[in-house]
Amino acid sequence: IALPDGDDMVIQLVAGDIDHSLVGMRAPLEGSVTGHVMAARRPERLSELGDRARFVWQEYVDAEAGLFVPLLYRGRPLGVLAAFDRTEDGPEFHAEDERLMQAFAAAGASAVATAQNVAAEGVRRALAASEQERRRWARELHDETLQDLAALRMLLSTARRGRDPEQLAGAVDDAVEALGRGIDGLRALIADVRPAALDHLGVGDALASLTRRVAERAGMEVSLSCGIDETTRLVPELESTIYRVVQEALNNVVKHAGAEKAGVEIAERDGRVHILVRDDGRGFEGAGSRKDGFGLIGMEERVELVGGELEVRSVPGEGTEVAIMLPAHRVAAAAT
Repeated sequence: IALPDGDDMVIQLVAGDIDHSLVGMRAPLEGSVTGHVMAARRPERLSELGDRARFVWQEYVDAEAGLFVPLLYRGRPLGVLAAFDRTEDGPEFHAEDERLMQAFAAAGASAVATAQNVAAEGVRRALAASEQERRRWARELHDETLQDLAALRMLLSTARRGRDPEQLAGAVDDAVEALGRGIDGLRALIADVRPAALDHLGVGDALASLTRRVAERAGMEVSLSCGIDETTRLVPELESTIYRVVQEALNNVVKHAGAEKAGVEIAERDGRVHILVRDDGRGFEGAGSRKDGFGLIGMEERVELVGGELEVRSVPGEGTEVAIMLPAHRVAAAAT
């Protein structure tokens, strides 16, 4: 099976008495048998093509005859299915072989189209989640840091124009205080982007710092129970996923739930990390179908990338629970 990639065809799968190292090999579409079959959208036999096209992998596939069938999905060519050397009564293929190959190609085209659609949807969702996160950081920087700096500039400019030593001294004091607040704000923003504790101390300390910041910022009670065995660290990708999904779940609580209390519970059992983020907020109907509106796309993408599962349970007026299960992969111990 060969599929197009830009101006090339790439062999994706081989079976039978063919060198399996061909998988991944590329060749130009233009002037090739596979390119011709895709353009014509009909089966071709190698012996009938003559000089119209060349079989660019001839030196790797030692065959006397070949049958090439386009993978057509709703009339659109997705690739080519090729077979070589019919062996029962000679190498040449017959009309019945062609019909059989077309049936295989129809099923193969559906499988390829499904895989490509799933991959495209995954990319779209990942890009949407990434864009949403960029908007969030831009909003944070604009609403806090940029506005604070603009106010500071106005304060100092006004004091400089007034030429009053006392006014200028007061403005400098105010500026020092404002700069301190700005530095604290940027530190908090940097910690949200990538907390140093996550790299140096582990996910437990990073989550403790996160829940404290959320509680202070939102003026709500946020509890944390973390039962992860950190004698041996979890792999970095998993630690990052745990931190990010808890962070996003708490952001959703602050933005949407109208809650007074939230709790984060993390436990490790049976080789899996279990995460539960719950709140006592307003809840909502149709939790499983409201992922777009409640910022859960990015969480779901992160969880799926590490082989985990995510479930949202919500009851109007009684709060929401986000339950996540992740495989507990750990860093291999260094050899002694």
